Amino acid sequence: MTVSPFDHPILSGLLGDEEVAEHFSTEAEIAAFVRFESALAEAEATEGVISAEAGQAIAAYIASIGDELSEAKVLEDLDPAAFDLVFVPGGHGPMEDLAVSERFGAMVRAFAESGRPVAAVCHGPAALLSARADDGSWLFSGYQLTAFSNVEEDQVGYAKSAVWLLEDRLKDEGGLYTAAAEPWGERVVVDRNLYTGQNPASSEALALRLVADLA
Repeated sequence: MTVSPFDHPILSGLLGDEEVAEHFSTEAEIAAFVRFESALAEAEATEGVISAEAGQAIAAYIASIGDELSEAKVLEDLDPAAFDLVFVPGGHGPMEDLAVSERFGAMVRAFAESGRPVAAVCHGPAALLSARADDGSWLFSGYQLTAFSNVEEDQVGYAKSAVWLLEDRLKDEGGLYTAAAEPWGERVVVDRNLYTGQNPASSEALALRLVADLA
């Protein structure tokens, strides 16, 4: 089976057997996406001032997914049973919508309870906060996990203006949060079928771990 870290770059990376062959079927393609995400991280950290190489990586990647971007799917229309795993990429977006989406939370719960991988990197774990047990508690309370740290958020200049910080919220909900020894260091944590990566530097290691475990 061909596996991929993403089915659609905007749509939280839901994967399906019939679609994954079109995206990231090799480690080289995964690496290309990682270069793209790293370039975005560079742009964020430097307030938009990036190298020519990073700019070219962004432009090349966006051009390569033009067809997918023009045919975005509606999340509520998707059947979780049709996919092999769910992967939420980074960026602050999930903190604004998926973190409070009951529909997405139900989808994440369906993946988790079926034993399929639930994966997220950087700010992506925010999206998992909407997954709730019957008693209202967080589905991943008591799980080992990681995500973008408070220190990293402070270093990119957003901590003071953020309504809430991801590390704090994950801990408050019962997550057993840990981070790399140094900010921006690579860290991947796997607990049962929950896969998390701390930051952009963790993207490749997380993707390759998923590929290896699903092979």
